[in-house]
Amino acid sequence: MDPLNVLQSDDVFSLLPLDRINQLTQAARVEDYRTPILLESRGTFAEYLWFVVAGSVDLTLYSKEGGIARLPITQGHWATWAAVFGSKPLEFDFWSAKSTTLIAFPKAEVITAVHDQPKVMLKILEQVSENATLLNTWILTATILTAEQRLAHLLLILSSRQHTSVTKGLKVTREHLGMVGLGTRQRVSRLLGKLVQQGVIMIENGQIVISSRERLEKLALI
Repeated sequence: MDPLNVLQSDDVFSLLPLDRINQLTQAARVEDYRTPILLESRGTFAEYLWFVVAGSVDLTLYSKEGGIARLPITQGHWATWAAVFGSKPLEFDFWSAKSTTLIAFPKAEVITAVHDQPKVMLKILEQVSENATLLNTWILTATILTAEQRLAHLLLILSSRQHTSVTKGLKVTREHLGMVGLGTRQRVSRLLGKLVQQGVIMIENGQIVISSRERLEKLALI
């Protein structure tokens, strides 16, 4: 997937005039990471808006006790609108996962392209709001909820972001779920097994299918 195709197929950038899209295309670069790399550090300001072509960008949160929780921004999503258009320094470290391909759009070029486009800015505000809700929920779930509740919250978040119905599988691996702070792949498998037994989800062809969103939402309640 090249930068031009990404921009023209995106709900936000496709609203830009063609000359602005071409300018962003020329400023973009493709980045391939075979091993995890620190992209941006907590306390700094984002320099790029990344589109995840493959793999993930993992937002990393550290607890006072030394625990680590990661929120994967997966294939087909932006990392992140809130980081580029927010007014505060980053609250998280941004890491590339192994075997990750990103398209990096310079922050300055993105802001220049959209600043005088009201329809585009309105869409961006919606994305920033969604990002803020996602991140705040993640912080909450990473600190005070049980492992089952954190898993339920994450599945709800990912299904909403992927616009996934109960008949379509979530494209998320056990490794990604473990990164969120749920533990090893074995522990994630046990947690998923409990949800399967409760009739909340099914595992089909290696993907997670939400069989009862209502039950999942109840499970996620504090």
